[in-house]
Amino acid sequence: MSVKYKLLKYHGHFSTHSEYRAVTIENQVVGIDRIGRSIQGATSLTHADVIAAIAALRDEISSQLMSGNVVHLPGLGYFSLAVKGGSCIKIRVLDISVCGSQRFGLLSFALIQK
Repeated sequence: MSVKYKLLKYHGHFSTHSEYRAVTIENQVVGIDRIGRSIQGATSLTHADVIAAIAALRDEISSQLMSGNVVHLPGLGYFSLAVKGGSCIKIRVLDISVCGSQRFGLLSFALIQK
């Protein structure tokens, strides 16, 4: 599977190795509803089953992380917690996908403490 990208020229002195950088072209944001319908069409699961399984997985990953564990889901990634500044919890997802010799980097998002 290929990924669409465009080359952008570096401005300033950010890179000493290359004059250009590759940036992926994003088509649209896909949500849980669309993913659920796609999985429903490809499997014997219902849309409600998929949504329930995703919600249960999210809750279980959160529970394991709050217990101090690192979660490894082969093909999906490693999940671990890192505290930053005391005001939020940062969840890092490492090694999202490896296609041939291409590795797609680090994704992270923050859960704001209430």
